[in-house]
Amino acid sequence: MTFAIRLILVAVLMLQTARTVFGQDRRAMLVGTVRAAEDSLALSEVFVRVIGSSAFAMTDAKGFFRLENLPRTQVTVVFERGGVARKVVSLELADVETRIEVFLNYASFKSSEVVVTAKENAQGGELGTASRIERSAIEHVQASSLADVLQLLPGQLAQNPTLSGVRQSLLRQSSLSTSASNPSAADRANALGTAIVLDGVPLSNNANLQTNLTILNSPAGTLPPFASAEGRGLDLRQFSADIIESIEVIRGIPSARHGDLTVGAILVQTRASAYKPQARLRLNPQTVESTLGGGWNFFDKRTGINAELSFTRSQDDPRRTEELFSRLMGNLTWSQQWDAAARLTTTTRASFYTTLDERLQFANDRQQIERSAQDRGIRASLFSVFRFDDDARTKLEWTASLNYAEQLGRFQELITRGDGRFPLSDATIDTTKPGVFGDIEYLNRTSVQGLPLNVYSRLEAIHKTWVAGWSHQFFFGAEVRFDQNRGDGRTFDVLRPPRQNFTVGERPRAFSEIPALAQVSAYLEDRVATDIFGRAFLAQIGVRFDNIQPTGLFSGRFGAALSPRVNATLELLNGVWLRGGYGTTVKSPTLSQLFPDRKYFDLVGFNYFAPNPAERLVMITTRVVEPKNPNARYFSATKAELGIDVSLGGVTANVVAFREVTDNAFGISRLPVVLTFPRFRVVSTPAGRPPEIAVAAIDTFIAAYDVPVNSRDIHSEGIELTLDLPEWSLVRTSLNITGAYLRSRTTDDALFFNTDVIFGTTPPQRVDVFQSGIGRESQLLTTSARFITRIPELSMVISLLAQTIWIDADRPFNRGTQPIGSLDRQGNLAFLPELPAQSPQAGLEQTRPMLWLFNARLTKELPSGIRFAFFVNNVLTERPLFFNTETRAATQRNPTLFFGAEVFYSFQ
Repeated sequence: MTFAIRLILVAVLMLQTARTVFGQDRRAMLVGTVRAAEDSLALSEVFVRVIGSSAFAMTDAKGFFRLENLPRTQVTVVFERGGVARKVVSLELADVETRIEVFLNYASFKSSEVVVTAKENAQGGELGTASRIERSAIEHVQASSLADVLQLLPGQLAQNPTLSGVRQSLLRQSSLSTSASNPSAADRANALGTAIVLDGVPLSNNANLQTNLTILNSPAGTLPPFASAEGRGLDLRQFSADIIESIEVIRGIPSARHGDLTVGAILVQTRASAYKPQARLRLNPQTVESTLGGGWNFFDKRTGINAELSFTRSQDDPRRTEELFSRLMGNLTWSQQWDAAARLTTTTRASFYTTLDERLQFANDRQQIERSAQDRGIRASLFSVFRFDDDARTKLEWTASLNYAEQLGRFQELITRGDGRFPLSDATIDTTKPGVFGDIEYLNRTSVQGLPLNVYSRLEAIHKTWVAGWSHQFFFGAEVRFDQNRGDGRTFDVLRPPRQNFTVGERPRAFSEIPALAQVSAYLEDRVATDIFGRAFLAQIGVRFDNIQPTGLFSGRFGAALSPRVNATLELLNGVWLRGGYGTTVKSPTLSQLFPDRKYFDLVGFNYFAPNPAERLVMITTRVVEPKNPNARYFSATKAELGIDVSLGGVTANVVAFREVTDNAFGISRLPVVLTFPRFRVVSTPAGRPPEIAVAAIDTFIAAYDVPVNSRDIHSEGIELTLDLPEWSLVRTSLNITGAYLRSRTTDDALFFNTDVIFGTTPPQRVDVFQSGIGRESQLLTTSARFITRIPELSMVISLLAQTIWIDADRPFNRGTQPIGSLDRQGNLAFLPELPAQSPQAGLEQTRPMLWLFNARLTKELPSGIRFAFFVNNVLTERPLFFNTETRAATQRNPTLFFGAEVFYSFQ
């Protein structure tokens, strides 16, 4: 079979070579100029590409472009640029050189071609599965953050534009959490494995250490009392949708250029072109948002300056002024063409942001609970391109960025000890020493300050060539990533510690003691295109090497991985394409997963609380546990997909089936540890002084602590659908349908220790060990039908959403009831011999009824540059109640009835 395939490939190559040598496949060239339809001015930075080939170009300052080595046949050319309407032109390339002039309309709701939905990139021979969301669609959604825009993707559910709580992405995976307020390890790994790339720079959350010590009678991995995305993906509330020009969401196999990810990538592009100054005001029952911005060209359009400023204030409950989220951010962009031929161009960006999520003390709250999370940061990046020739066949790109932030989490609480004055120690090493008696009631104030620094640099060479009838575009690049946190860390008064379990100590920790994380990567990729027996064929073949915390050229402390990736598409019939892809991806651990905080246990060996303070004595043995995972390493995903794309008679359809397996994702395991400590007896009791004591015995105590481990496996599979039907002219309405079926399962491969017995009234003699396999399975089938009515004469667009959840079910997989071993009080771990294997026990499935949701949106442009927009979510106020027999809780499904308005003004 392998020999036959090779023989066929050789024959095809020989045929193509013969066609080239004997002139049967003479190539054509397409040159032209792109102008604005309104004023006939040349448009620069327009992306010009030929569907079904790897040929593309970017227009220069005069709007000129040139495409070479095209087939002499009918071709379809796409013209795209931020701020203008996308245009598709079909023409016959009959001559060696064909010249055209193309006029593009500025993006406007006056146009009958305005796009207000996500568009699949896999339309007419594109590689991989990705969706593109343009500025007009973002404006129509009236998004308050990047999270709100993702509802346009297949399989994503519409939500209200809330800014309450950390917002995360969840791509190609049905939720595996039992509670939205405490995501599962699988959902956290999905968000962490989704790269956020801002203007070509991948943003990192690896140095986020904003966490708190989990109380041991809470579930492992419980979130801190303040808002934090530690150990997860970036908080999408950081990104105001108002300053975004376009978004591309890669869900399939990404290019080898993209690293430090497993699930996919969200590519965010902000504005870097000239546009009239604009002002925007958005209002809804929770949020007030205002944005100012503008872009200007100077020196014959060789210099461009953009500036944006956005402020947001949001209250989840307008009656609760104590709970507030606010965001202030600004961008400044300088684009420069350094020579008349545009051989050297640079784009320099500087931005700042600050977010504050706080919950102030309620009136008459005796516990005096407060919490806040504030992030303030600056970002600076440089993107430079040097073209070695006029048509950019060979060019060198360099990207560099620096992100520096201050993250400050605070919480306070009045703590009352019902068991009286409790013993405290300030020891930070294994020792036995006298302690002190803490207050029965006190106000604890804890702060967690992080100063994450993220540095990124990439150097990439690109070369286009044509060999024996095959078009090649080679990419070779090298990357360096550096993540560090030098913050003060977790601080509090050791004599007034946060609430904890008995015997568990609390100590401050400085983040400056944590080592930095470095990654070095290299990649090589070839994008090829050719005709095979008159049908277009495209492929993207790449390989990427990632070295995490390098200890050598090909070895790293936390692993080194080689990731092959392949995407291919073949034109079966005119307008019908078959595509597929396969590849692996890897994600580095975060600093919090690699270097968790030490755990302190304060064991009381003698406790004498005399009426006379001078006679009191408490002896405390402190034991320090380093919860390190010596086997910590990257986690990886294997991705495969197969799809078909159809574009016929104005109908566009995309169907793709996928399967993704993530191995060794991080989760939190709770482990027992046996500690020894001395117990003392009284030797004498002198008056006015503490008693004299001596060691009476050495006792043992079984404690528990949490540690991050590579033990979670995640399997997801499903089908995604996108269907666009042409406009029905009678009612001027088109139909866009997206949908997805998702089935996901996660399992924990770590051993399970039943540490719950530790917190009983009697110290346990052993802790039982159970076989691994605990997990959860869920499935989701949903469709979203959007009816879009465009009325250019009224400059108005109306869209109606009918979202249906057909299947929404999940079930747990519980551990077996038979222990496979135990840990005794001497620290001996023994397993039972010849015990038959136990399979995880499937729990009761929770199946929710079918659910409908209807939303409506309207956008209308008024004279003099004014635009008005309005939306209503859950028009029918359908919110049925569902009782979950597993959690014993009832929840209302669907978002609440919600509405909002926006006023936009563009200065003339």
